[in-house]
Amino acid sequence: MPEISREEIKVFYCYAREDKAMREELEIHLSGLKRQYHLTTWSDHEILPGEDFQKAIDAHLSTADLVLLLISPHFLNSDYCYGEEMQRALERHREGSCLVVPILLHPTYWEEAPFSHIQLLPTDARPITSWPNRYEGFHDVARGIGTTIKAFRSRPIFQRAPSSVISQSLVTLHTLQGHTAEVTHVEFSANSQWLASASDDDTVRLWNPQSGQPLHTLQGHTGPVTHVEFSANSQWLVSASHDSTVRLWNPQTGQPLHTLQGHTKLVWRVSFSPNSQWLASASDDGTVRLWNPQSGQPLHTLQGHTGTVTHVAFSANSQWLASASDDGTVRLWNPQSGQPLHILQGHTYVVLHAAFSRNSQWLASASYDNTVRLWNPQSGQPLHTLQGHTNSVNHVVFSPNSQWLASASNDHTVRLWGYLGATTQAMRHYYYTSGAQKARSAHPGRQF
Repeated sequence: MPEISREEIKVFYCYAREDKAMREELEIHLSGLKRQYHLTTWSDHEILPGEDFQKAIDAHLSTADLVLLLISPHFLNSDYCYGEEMQRALERHREGSCLVVPILLHPTYWEEAPFSHIQLLPTDARPITSWPNRYEGFHDVARGIGTTIKAFRSRPIFQRAPSSVISQSLVTLHTLQGHTAEVTHVEFSANSQWLASASDDDTVRLWNPQSGQPLHTLQGHTGPVTHVEFSANSQWLVSASHDSTVRLWNPQTGQPLHTLQGHTKLVWRVSFSPNSQWLASASDDGTVRLWNPQSGQPLHTLQGHTGTVTHVAFSANSQWLASASDDGTVRLWNPQSGQPLHILQGHTYVVLHAAFSRNSQWLASASYDNTVRLWNPQSGQPLHTLQGHTNSVNHVVFSPNSQWLASASNDHTVRLWGYLGATTQAMRHYYYTSGAQKARSAHPGRQF
């Protein structure tokens, strides 16, 4: 008799209301797995009267181990399912903090959807309603989910264990040696199959993170490599260099695909759009260039900055591209057309970094002027100036649930920003230094 797992696995259903009956039927077919693997499932029908539905959904979606996307025309037609829940789930899937499984309920045109790179259920992406006997279709799905659960349980313990266990068990697994100069950047692929490292020795190296073994040494750059990034679908790896080029590689084979030429000075940063449709590069020459990663062809040269472009970032919905610059501004662009949308002015010195919230509703920028600024990317209007750091702010990042914003500074602190709530309407921020934590009120506003 198989051993029953005592480790809880949290499952979140992402579905359209019109498919409620099929979700309930799937729940029945997962009964065996629930008993065997200690599955706890959650869907929005469990929200209590008077409960804040948005907070309830965010809380469960942010902690789920397994997210089941119940795909149908109704699902793709739902702004909330498609634009909010699915995007958040896929972001966590890319981070490796959960597993997403799309399940095809009805015949649906899904081939160009953001989840199309993930293996669908049932087998051969045959919709459940297309099976002569729907019980067979649900059985096939349950069997596939069982395989996924086994894969989840085999993941490294630090991805699943409580923090108290982590603190006692984390050890050095591998020391990856081979570079002959400073290593400037490391990046995991979304499928966790590869780890890439960039170095001042002009090379990129690909490693197997499971074994720590080297896979490929990517040679071709003639200057230090500043940045590497995998596409969301793990199909491509891109590298940027002092040699003013951007190079695209096949991470599976380590072979070069394209050398993207056009910048006239060193390239600082490269970034794929979440839908893997575009690639952006930021350069010392004051421009941003947009490329087609499939063909390697240039699409647009985004001009307007009067200094080095220090950073580029796409919004999670791939609707906007933000660029930060030495000229003290952030610019917003339409990646489809390459047209400028807004010039965000307010910083008084170099802008080092910019980041969108995961729900694409806010943009934050970090500057040498010791401040963080929050913007509305839709309108380009400023929302808040976050003050408190006493030295330049190097980096900003939103939490996956878009509830908090963290900023890192040369003043040796990290500050965490958020809202106290509707009653006080005050911005709370924490700053961490030498183990101390303090809080104080700042600007009024609404929750992000």
